[in-house]
Amino acid sequence: MSSHTLITTLLKKTSLKYDQIQNILKLLDEGSTIPFIARYRKEMTGGADDEVLREFEILYLSAKKLLDRKEEVSRLINERATLSESIKEV
Repeated sequence: MSSHTLITTLLKKTSLKYDQIQNILKLLDEGSTIPFIARYRKEMTGGADDEVLREFEILYLSAKKLLDRKEEVSRLINERATLSESIKEV
């Protein structure tokens, strides 16, 4: 899954900026918790509080799951050589 596609999806669904999203994703991938990020990494998140970060995490996990599933379906269709350009566009 492309991280650019994920960030683009999150940009549309949140009021966060590109750099904030990138930083939050990096912190989550490093294993940081929401309370830690909210308290000690305000400079990286634009001052996002616990509530905003929790909503972001829910959206992130949902978008990631959806994009992963989309790639899996695309791979399966492609393996069966039935992936047309019109389906690929969706």
